[in-house]
Amino acid sequence: MSSATIIYTRLKRLCGDDSLALKLSKEFKLLSTGVRKKYNNMKVSYKGDVYDSLSEAYASYILNDMLKKKQIKKIERQIKYPLLNMDGKKTMRYVADFVVTGNSGEEYILDIKGRLTADNKIKYAYFTYVYNKKIHLVFTSGADKFKLDFIK
Repeated sequence: MSSATIIYTRLKRLCGDDSLALKLSKEFKLLSTGVRKKYNNMKVSYKGDVYDSLSEAYASYILNDMLKKKQIKKIERQIKYPLLNMDGKKTMRYVADFVVTGNSGEEYILDIKGRLTADNKIKYAYFTYVYNKKIHLVFTSGADKFKLDFIK
């Protein structure tokens, strides 16, 4: 199966729109093949940027469309937040998939997820405690698939 066919098939499942999936399958480029990742992700490039998954690249497409329509002010990718232990030494970090600034000026930290793991829950709780900020989970399946209507 060609990489364009793989991307098209997965995009059709993500967006549910045959013509959009076809259009985007020509714009997205599969960078990793063969080796299966832990969560079956595929590295993808879109408009010169590399994404850890097709879902993340598709979320970027949606956010860029919102930016073009002036529904949001700004998009930042892969923002790193250090998380320190009780001694003040760095133990881990949280990397936000996207930080979006809404037209209201409010900042939204977005994490694109197929499913929520126990490790994610711990890291999100710790991040919220340290930074007093909420992480908005954007799921890639289910009833709330790619739901971004909370951004103001």
